[in-house]
Amino acid sequence: MDLLSMSTQPIDKHRLLHALQNSLIFGELPPSLIEDLAQKMQIFAIAGGETLYQQGQPSDSLAIVISGRFKVQQTDNNGEVTHLGEVHSGRCVGELGLILNQARAANVIASRDSSVASLSKTDFERLLCAHPIEFNRAITRRVYEFSLHHNQRPPSIGATNFALVPLTAGLNIKALANKLAKQMAQNGLVHYFSAEEGQDFHSVDGACIHSSHRFNDLEQTHDYLLLETEYQLSAWFLLAIRQADHIILVADSTTTPQQLTLADDILTVIQTSDVKQSLVLLHDETAEHANVDRHWPQIFKLDGIYPIRLNKEAEIARLVRFLTGTAIGLVLGGGGARGLAHVGVIQALEEANIPIDIICGNSMGALIGAQYALSTPSSELISSTRKLISGGERPTLPIFSLLAGKKIKAGLQQMFGDLEINSLWQPFFAVSCNLSKAKIHTHDSGPVWHAILASNSPAGILPPVIQNGELFVDAALLDNVPVKPMRDKLGFGTLIAVDVDVQEELKIANEINTFSPWRTLAQYFNKKRNSQLPNIMEILQRSGHLGGLAKRETSIAMADYYLQPPVSQFRLMAYNKGRRIADAGYQYAKQHIADIKNTISKKS
Repeated sequence: MDLLSMSTQPIDKHRLLHALQNSLIFGELPPSLIEDLAQKMQIFAIAGGETLYQQGQPSDSLAIVISGRFKVQQTDNNGEVTHLGEVHSGRCVGELGLILNQARAANVIASRDSSVASLSKTDFERLLCAHPIEFNRAITRRVYEFSLHHNQRPPSIGATNFALVPLTAGLNIKALANKLAKQMAQNGLVHYFSAEEGQDFHSVDGACIHSSHRFNDLEQTHDYLLLETEYQLSAWFLLAIRQADHIILVADSTTTPQQLTLADDILTVIQTSDVKQSLVLLHDETAEHANVDRHWPQIFKLDGIYPIRLNKEAEIARLVRFLTGTAIGLVLGGGGARGLAHVGVIQALEEANIPIDIICGNSMGALIGAQYALSTPSSELISSTRKLISGGERPTLPIFSLLAGKKIKAGLQQMFGDLEINSLWQPFFAVSCNLSKAKIHTHDSGPVWHAILASNSPAGILPPVIQNGELFVDAALLDNVPVKPMRDKLGFGTLIAVDVDVQEELKIANEINTFSPWRTLAQYFNKKRNSQLPNIMEILQRSGHLGGLAKRETSIAMADYYLQPPVSQFRLMAYNKGRRIADAGYQYAKQHIADIKNTISKKS
């Protein structure tokens, strides 16, 4: 937007002088020059979503942000947009292009209703001529700072303003708003705008200096602003959407996307907003399973869907952690019986009151994670897992695999029934390797049993799982500890990963230089021999984990905390030693609890 086309607003001299005194470029000027500078500036109101400066345009002015927030973005020749950071009140924008006589290097877009004080190029040059020494010092200092830190991006401030939007008429969202405000208050100061207060606060069309300044004052003294709206298009509704960093859409769990009767203008405002959006589905307090229609993401660009029972404080607390970027994700890797160490890690986290907001896993990690997300007590995870595994598996003609896979399929169907991943109260997903496309696949919808089967089907040992004409096997081929998929879903929250895939060499005695099936059979009956040859199951198992082992360093770097319990002494099929394996995971995790809590605290 061309600043010259905007209507100027009455100057709030106190706010303007405060901004100038705290700006990087003008802050050290003598008070008399700051007063002179303020007289030359004009204040403009800019609505959220509007552009202050456009990349490539001439630099004909600079601006001091009085109130609000702006995002800085750069677009390359292919149209790809890179987010460079955010600029808040008291910061200067556009000054380098003006000083260096260069075109705008980036787009500067209002993240919410904002106000700026603008100084034209003509007035800037007049001041420079009238006070050459003082302004040259300021300019030189700014250019030097730029050259020193030119590779550093301005920091992202994060979500602090949340707009609550009912999607159906008559839906009372006050109970949810009050619970969210109460939970947020445990981490900072909250100002909750009821819909009635909001209507009184702002009832004019478009951006308003008064509203922007008041919001700015509230943001200076509060950590979170919660903006409740009504089911109607109003000046307050539009302001709340423009002012929000995160839109919380609220619907009853019995409502389907097809039943929405939102007015087109309301729907358009929501769909065209470029801030994060989450959907909260309010459930009856006695609901056993969540009810999430899979068509919701087709209507709104959702970052997350959260089924909530208002009488469950743990679910409200989890929602708030997701909204504020402080959620905790647990990643469980594969490793056969060694994966029972995950049970001990979970028990240690529970004992330390460290919440698990979202859980994912591969292979054995997916099986244990799914049971935990189903609210299976951690004390029962060993017995339920061993019961499933104890059924064994039948060999088959080695055309597709060595084992038939029918028993484990039936066992998983009995364990999870027809339960869908979307029906779990706790967010969960499993990963597998899509053989057809040679990439990791995230199972975050569909039957739970089907996702766990795909994640627990090692290539060559069990037959691939078929879905939509594609083949899926154990993800260890590419990534045994799915840290990246979790990071993509978790964002900036705390990520704890547990790796039980022991890094050991697969070696045999030096005197053995050829494979012999008869030697292997002899070894099977002679347990005292030390130089055993690996069998086909061990060779396939090892081969199937090479890709995951190669990604270990990358995964460690992406995780906030990477746990590797000492389970090398246990064999892959040692399920009869489940309690000992879990204890090893528990004791190891206990040693790291203090550091984990410290990591979580730093991110909160």
